[in-house]
Amino acid sequence: MYDLEENAVKEAITELEVLQEELTAHKDSIIAAADENTYDLSCEYAKCLLENTKLRITDSYGTMRDAFMAEHVSLLYDFEQKHYDSKGIFITGHNGHVGKTNATIGTEKSAGEILSSQYKDQYYALGTEFNNSRFLAPDDSGERKEFEVQNKGDNRLAVLLNESDQDILY
Repeated sequence: MYDLEENAVKEAITELEVLQEELTAHKDSIIAAADENTYDLSCEYAKCLLENTKLRITDSYGTMRDAFMAEHVSLLYDFEQKHYDSKGIFITGHNGHVGKTNATIGTEKSAGEILSSQYKDQYYALGTEFNNSRFLAPDDSGERKEFEVQNKGDNRLAVLLNESDQDILY
């Protein structure tokens, strides 16, 4: 997707819009062949593909991406209520996306800000912090390598919490 020319991306968008129309047109036969749960998920997957493709050519990537994230959280919440009688969901995400205020340059509203506005007191954003973390990612040569991040500084929350005698804090 990242290497495609704009015309190819626009063509993919058209094809994905046709796919959504086909899903809608054949809703009853899809549900008869599978079930409503499968149909709803298929529509959501098609929507995700379309939105991801639209992100490739937008001038407002951050704003659009967070709006899509918030919309999908709402759709997942509705899906869980409809199919499983769930009373709530738990999502994880980067603080810049799930926080109730926006701190990301180039993004009009974060997903968390949109969700907080929509769900009011029913939306909780929990930040996480770590003192030391390891992760796998490609290095400059493209080889997968383990990296380590260590929080430093006297006033960093992670450092202060790490100096306490508690293993887990909330």
